[in-house]
Amino acid sequence: MINKKKHKQWTILVTSDANKRVFQLKIPKITGYIVAIIFATLSVSLYFSQTILKETKQENKNFTLKLSETDKQIEAMEDNISYYKAEATALNKQVTHLKELEQELADMIASMNPEQIIGRTDLGPVGGLEVSSDNSSKITTQTLFPISKQETLIDRYKRLSESVPALITSYENSIENFSEIESKLNFTPTYWPANADRITSKFGNRFDPFTARSSTHTGIDIAGPYGTEIYATADGEVIFADRHGGYGNSIIIKHTSELETRFAHLSEIIVETGQKVKKGETIGHMGSTGRSTGVHLHYEVLHNEIPIDPYDYMTFMDRVLTE
Repeated sequence: MINKKKHKQWTILVTSDANKRVFQLKIPKITGYIVAIIFATLSVSLYFSQTILKETKQENKNFTLKLSETDKQIEAMEDNISYYKAEATALNKQVTHLKELEQELADMIASMNPEQIIGRTDLGPVGGLEVSSDNSSKITTQTLFPISKQETLIDRYKRLSESVPALITSYENSIENFSEIESKLNFTPTYWPANADRITSKFGNRFDPFTARSSTHTGIDIAGPYGTEIYATADGEVIFADRHGGYGNSIIIKHTSELETRFAHLSEIIVETGQKVKKGETIGHMGSTGRSTGVHLHYEVLHNEIPIDPYDYMTFMDRVLTE
């Protein structure tokens, strides 16, 4: 029994020197096996732990790199958002401003339409002409840029950019209208007829200095020094340039199929019948020929050969520019 028991134990001798006592440490074999198994298990666990730790470190490294890249992408996206936001704000301001300018241009074109003068001469020198333009005011800031809470910044920027061609088309239409109006104005007697501005007799009923009775004055009298320059008030063709009874030395210019102007009491005529003249061109000089009480210009505007008040034509551009 003793031998069997001895074989079930491991004896471990511990000594530090040959002259010193030897210590014996007896360990049951089962305990040794358990310790060995535990050691092996710990070794294996340590090995796998080291492997897992290494893999975890690599994954962390990869994750850190990806996180860094993601941060850069987020930063780039934030920069893009800031850019689009600034661009959208600036573009919105510019397009709104352009739209306001386009509206001002359309209003000016409408007020400059010379066709609005005819038929309104009974109103006198009034302003604030209201004319609807076929190609203006169709695109408003509200219809261009309706606000939507669901709309993204990039969508808004894209929509603002897409609205520019419509605004350009509107401008082109306005410029086309302006060209048409400008052409009409060239043949509309809106230029002041003399290098003088003192009106001595208006259009309409007045006291006739020759008959001492009330009569209709068919034009406007403008007084000035003898020889004051007289101007064509619109483009046209001279259809009369000679002496004409009580009108004295007179000129008649045909501007359109409906409009003519007459200049009377001139001291000198410097154009000829059939001659083409331009608005602002000198055509003669002020005098007192014919039925006249002093040096002045008698100026008429005839619409379909009927005299109408010239004052609305003479002051038309001043009213447009001061509106």
